[in-house]
Amino acid sequence: MTDVLVVGGDVVQTELIKAALEASDLVVEKREDGNQAMSVLRASNPGVVVLDINLSKPNAVELLRRIRLRGAADRPRILGVIMPGEAELEERCNSLGVDLFIQEPFSPERLVEGVRRLLKMAT
Repeated sequence: MTDVLVVGGDVVQTELIKAALEASDLVVEKREDGNQAMSVLRASNPGVVVLDINLSKPNAVELLRRIRLRGAADRPRILGVIMPGEAELEERCNSLGVDLFIQEPFSPERLVEGVRRLLKMAT
């Protein structure tokens, strides 16, 4: 079973996030766009989605809407990765169900701490 789904268009960033989480003994899948992410969400039920808020295809707001339509019982916890100065986008994503934001740059330890906190909330 997948613990965490990492979704982001920046291949290097998503690979670094995946490696940090796997080093903490979490089972992680990685996808490069929202359409691929929805396929994983339909096939498995990860406890947490780490989402790059600057995602494209579809954008993060649209992906969050799709996840929200799944209903509360099937909705994973969501950690949004955001750049400084994106308060308006952060507010929109927050209203669509992002549980926690982490601002770039961040340490692997802070990322793992946030994911583990959300995994506890998901169970």
